[in-house]
Parts: sequence; structure tokens; C-alpha cells
Amino acid sequence: MPKKIFGEGSDECKLWVTGYADRLWDGDIENVLKDLWETAMISKNQSAILELHQYFRKRVNMMKYDQFRNEGLYIGSGAIESANKYAIQDRLKKAGMKWSTRGANAIAKLRTTYLSDQWDKTWQAA
Repeated sequence: MPKKIFGEGSDECKLWVTGYADRLWDGDIENVLKDLWETAMISKNQSAILELHQYFRKRVNMMKYDQFRNEGLYIGSGAIESANKYAIQDRLKKAGMKWSTRGANAIAKLRTTYLSDQWDKTWQAA
């Protein structure tokens, strides 16, 4: 959205994004939504701002970053993406391999069971 208003890569765009990102990081989502709404009412780019407002409004429960940090939860996707690469992609994306969805899911389940040291427990339960 800020790219539509300020132009991609512009200093204004970076400043605008940083300001809102900092406020979201601090848990100020309700005031961010209020500011976006008020800005949309006086802006030439009303549709772009309303689009961002709607996007944030739908994700309020996913954007409680201060609360998530206080609970010790991960916010970014880096740890998940890294685990996926290590556990799944390394096994499924070898040269020449092709997988059905069912086969890929089965291998993923086996691989995560093995890598989480649950193999013997799972094998005995089976």
C-alpha cells in the first residue's frame, strides 16, 4: 500500500512503513487501525489505505506482537522456514524425485518423527 502512495523504494515510503511497523511491534494495532481509517478519509489514495486497513483488521489477532513476545512465542517465520528446509526440503527435493501429495505427506511425517527423536515411541505405538 505505501508503495502505491509514495512510490516503491522512496524515502517517504520507508519512513511510513518503519513508523507503522514500530507501532505494530509495540502492540498498538487498534490505534494503527484508527489512524489508517482517519488518513483514508482525507487521502487522495483512499482505496489503497482502506485496503491496508481491511488487511490489518482481518488479522488483528495475528498481530499482537507485544503479547506474543511476552509469551515467548515466535513472531517471524524464519525458524519455521529453516526447519522446513532442514526436515522436509532436503529429503523431498533431491535430484530426479517426484512425489504425489500423499507420498510427500507420508515422508514428511516420517522425517519429522525421526528428527524429533520420536521414532522408537511412534514405532512401538504402531
